[in-house]
Parts: sequence; C-alpha cells; structure tokens
Amino acid sequence: MKSSIRTKILLGCTGLLLVVLICQLVFGIFLSRRFVLWRTEKVMNTLYLDLVQSYDDEPDKIYERTESAENNYRVNIMITDGDKLIYANRQSDKGFFMHSPLPSTPENPTAEAPTDFGEAPKPSFDPQPELSSEKNGGFFGSVEDFSSTPSIEQIQPKRQDDSSEMLLLRGKTEYNGEERYIAIWVAMESIDSVVSVFTQVNLTISVVVLLLGLIVSYFIAKSITKPIKNVEHISQQIAELDFAQKADESVSTKELAGLAHSINSMATQLRQSFDELQLANSRLAEDIDRERQVEKMRREFIANVSHEMKTPLCLLQMYSENLKEDVDGIDREYYCQTIIDETARLNEMVKSMLDISNVENGLSSLNMEPLDYSSLVSYTVSKLSILAEEQALTVSIDEGIAVNGDRHYLEQAIKNYVTNAITHTEAGRRIDISLTRQPSSAVFSVFNEGKTIDPEKLPHIWESFYKTDEARVRKDGVHAGLGLYIVRIIAEKHGGSCIAENVDGGVLFTLILPVSPQESTQQEAE
Repeated sequence: MKSSIRTKILLGCTGLLLVVLICQLVFGIFLSRRFVLWRTEKVMNTLYLDLVQSYDDEPDKIYERTESAENNYRVNIMITDGDKLIYANRQSDKGFFMHSPLPSTPENPTAEAPTDFGEAPKPSFDPQPELSSEKNGGFFGSVEDFSSTPSIEQIQPKRQDDSSEMLLLRGKTEYNGEERYIAIWVAMESIDSVVSVFTQVNLTISVVVLLLGLIVSYFIAKSITKPIKNVEHISQQIAELDFAQKADESVSTKELAGLAHSINSMATQLRQSFDELQLANSRLAEDIDRERQVEKMRREFIANVSHEMKTPLCLLQMYSENLKEDVDGIDREYYCQTIIDETARLNEMVKSMLDISNVENGLSSLNMEPLDYSSLVSYTVSKLSILAEEQALTVSIDEGIAVNGDRHYLEQAIKNYVTNAITHTEAGRRIDISLTRQPSSAVFSVFNEGKTIDPEKLPHIWESFYKTDEARVRKDGVHAGLGLYIVRIIAEKHGGSCIAENVDGGVLFTLILPVSPQESTQQEAE
C-alpha cells in the first residue's frame, strides 16, 4: 500500500534525527572521554609552553599566566628547583607532592598549607623536601623523569592513602642557570566528571532535539501536504467536470503556489473549452435536428409532389391517347385546354423545385442595384390583386422609398407574402397590404384576417417545407411550404429581416429592408 507524503516526510525526518541522535550517543559514550583527554592535554601543553617561554620565579607572575587554566580546567601546578618548592597553586592541597602541610619557619613565617577550592590568596611558598623521596611518598618521580621535552602520562599516586589517578605533565626549563622542574596535573576523577556531565547533557539535548524535531517535522509535513491535498481535491473536481472551485494560491511555498496557479489556469482553460464544446455540441444537435426535419419535410414534399404530378400526368396521358385515336364524340377544344392547363400546373411544380435549389444554394447570384421599392411593391401587388377578388383587399404604399436589392428576388418575396395571405384568407375576409418608411428602413407588411397561427408553430413557419395545416385545400398550384422560407432567405441576403406575429383578428407578416444610402442622406438633410 502506498504511503502518504506526510508519512514519508515524518519517517524521513525521524530517521534523520535518529541517525543524529545515535551519532551523538556514540560520541558521548565512546569518544567524549578521548576528546576531553585530548583537550586537557592540549591545555596542559599550552600552559607549559607559556610558562617556559618567559619563565620567572615570581609567584605573582606565574599565577597571572596560570589563573585561567587553574579556574577553568582544575589544573594543578607545582614548580621546584629539585630541593625546594618554588610555586604550588591552591588546588594542589591534597599533598600529592608532599607528605605534610607546609610548616611555618622563622625563614618563612607566612607559609601556609594550600587551601580548598574558592577564592585563595596568591600563593607564596618556602622550600620543601626533595622533589622525589620514597620515604616522604612523593609521586612525581625523580629529576631524571623531567626533560625539556614535556611528556604526559596517566599515573597512580604513590601515597598509600590516595588512589586517585592523575594525568601528569613533567618538564623542565632553566632560570638564571638553574633548572626548574615543572609538574602540571589534573585529577582523572575531574576529567571523568566532565565526561559524565557532557554525556548526560548530550543525551538530554539529543532527546529534546528529537522530540522538537518530530513536532517541527509534523507541522512542516502538514504545511506541505495540506496544499497538496487541496490541489488533489481540485483535480478530482476538475475530473468530474466541476470547474467552480479554485486551488489556494496563497501558500507560502513557491513551488506549491505555482502548482496551484497552473491547476487554476488549466481549470479555466478547460472550462472555456468545455463551454465551447457544449455550445458546439448544442449547435450540432440543433443542426442535426434541423437536417432531420428538413429531410422529413423533403420526403413529405416529394410524396406530395408525386401525388400532385400523378393526376395531371394521368390526364395528359388519357387525353393525349383519346386525341390520337380520334375517339368520336370528344370535345377536342376542351381536351386541348385541359392538356395546356395540366402542363402549366406541372411547370409550376418544376419551378418550385428549382426555387428550392436556388434558395439552398444561398442566392449566390444576386444582382444588387438601386430600386424604386415603392413602384416595385405597387406593380407586384397590382398583378396579384386579381387573385384576391373574393377577399377585401386594401393597399397603402408610401411613395419614393428606395432600396438596394435584386429586383427579381424582391419581387418574388413580395409575391410570396401576398399569395400566402390570399391562400390563407377566406372569401369576404380582409387583406391589408402596406409599405411605410421608417428612419432607416422600409417596412412592407401584409395582414390577413382569419385564424391565428399556433404560437408553438409560429417560429417554424420560416423553415423549408413547413406547413401549418397539412389538410388545407390548396387553392393555387402546389403548396409545398417553401414560400415563407424563400422570403426569409431573400430578406437575410438583403440585410433585412422578416417577422410573423398574431394580432387581433388575424396574422401580420412584415418584411423589413434597409433603405438605400442616398435616401438616408436625404432624410437626414431634411
């Protein structure tokens, strides 16, 4: 099982701290005594060399040079000329260099035994017995053991009442032609005490550092893993296509802040791409649905056209055969007129199908030119007025309206509007046709009195092959559901629009086209 980053950080920090702790313990247990001995020997050698460089028998001068070592390292110092004592510090009070305290004599009435630790008077000593005498228990050895090259060794006192081991340095120098024997020593008990304290302190510090390290490691791991968990959570939300939440970019770590910023940028880009994809999918679905509807209506149209063409073709065949066989008793003029009428009917059907091709190809061959729109509307409506003899037709046209457009297609749009109104208006009902000028547009409208269009069907009347009433009786030609679709395409190609709306008493169809720039300029001048 995979472990978390927090666990790995804690284990790593704990392992590192344990290694450091073990190293500390190994040093404290096995190496600290050697280190303290080495350090003490170095201090003793330094002290000896300092004394030898400019030696003087004056106790005050000797004390000035040895005070620091005496106080800080518990160093004992004794200097003799082989017969009498020249100098002994206050810490050499255990009698290691003599078997009894210094006596007071007439020659040295101020002599006193070395005192215990603490503030002691500056030493001043009189001569003592020989440096080494087996009978008085001296432990520094004979004068032959002292040389100008100092040596350090661990010794056991020769006094029977003292078993303390010492670290002893023995050396000699010359002063005014006489030899001076210098003994510097430190009790091993003191060194061991220092080692023990050092080991205990080292162990305590190691344990405290370990505990503090674990606590600090926990909070460090938490501070690192918290933003990572936040980024992980945001990534999961993004995987579930939820782009609302954002990663926290205010974290203190530069890398994690950069990671959070990258996640947020990625989420923003994914959201934009996802929205665009959804929009494209929606449009694609609409296009597919529209194509399906168009295909359905196309099939219906073909079925209707086939049905409509079947009757005139049968009539043409039958009447032609009768004329060919010269059947007696037939009305030849009637037969010929019927053939002419049915041929015209078939021609209208073919023209309707050609209109489909032209419209779906986008009216790519428009012949745009300045037009007297008022005259065009008046001319087209007057031609179609004969078809509205059964309806009450009223026409109102503002004069002098000009537009830029293709005369043929604009005439077709006007014709489709008017014929649509005539087709859907019962006898005796009213049809109102008007052309009015607006500040920047020309508004052609046709109102036909009668039934309104179902609001749910109203948006679809501009689609190709769409018919609001499948069972409606066709009054003129083939009603294929293309008239209003052609009007919409023509209006769009001329930069205009078309509107159909239910009003009181019927339906109002409007075709809006922009007026020509010349007319707009004239209106502004007026």
